[in-house]
Amino acid sequence: MFNNFSTKRIIIGSSVILLTLLVAITGNALYALTHIGNEIGVITKQVVPLSKNINRSKRNLQEMSLHVERAISYSSLSHLRVTYNGQFTEFDAFKKLSQKFDTEILTGERLSEEDRTSYATDFNELRFVNHAFKKIRKKFSVYKFMTFQIFNLLKEGRIQEAEVIDMKMEVQKEQLIFELNLLSTEIDKLAKRANIKAKEKENVFNNKVIFISILIFVLAGYLSGLFYREVVSSRSKGATK
Repeated sequence: MFNNFSTKRIIIGSSVILLTLLVAITGNALYALTHIGNEIGVITKQVVPLSKNINRSKRNLQEMSLHVERAISYSSLSHLRVTYNGQFTEFDAFKKLSQKFDTEILTGERLSEEDRTSYATDFNELRFVNHAFKKIRKKFSVYKFMTFQIFNLLKEGRIQEAEVIDMKMEVQKEQLIFELNLLSTEIDKLAKRANIKAKEKENVFNNKVIFISILIFVLAGYLSGLFYREVVSSRSKGATK
């Protein structure tokens, strides 16, 4: 079979075949790494920032509540100028924090929508997260409206009415905190499930690479043995002649 080929050509041919098989292994490994990297990328790009958004939102909500309580306490002061200045300062601080809260929630909505269709099979949970952010945004609109009512009543000196609304607002705040904690728990679960799925796929790809590697080594051994027998047989026949 190899009578018409020199030993050099046979060696080069064998090397080309083995290199081709090694390239196949490398290509498969790179594909696996890219695919798993995309899975991890979703976690890094979406899930982790979502957790940070929720934590910042909870802090902002607590601070907003403190500013409202301070404004009510200022109303008990007898000097009108001090009372008004204190209320204005607290109201201004509340508005800034409420804008930050709105931004965090809207960012959460956007993050839970990005690339969701690309990973619909593995990340359907993001739909729940997106709906939860929208629900929180609606509840916060009610909370914010009630707070503005309180500040307006305080300006008019209607402290008792403001305190009544403040009690209702506290209930609304507790509901918001509950929703944020629930969402935070769901996002943590989402991150864990995503990591588990990525790990499972990594194991599948590793097993596939190991199988292909073994197959290539077996094939390489077979080809080497075949080439050796053909070369020895050819050279023996040549020497006999």
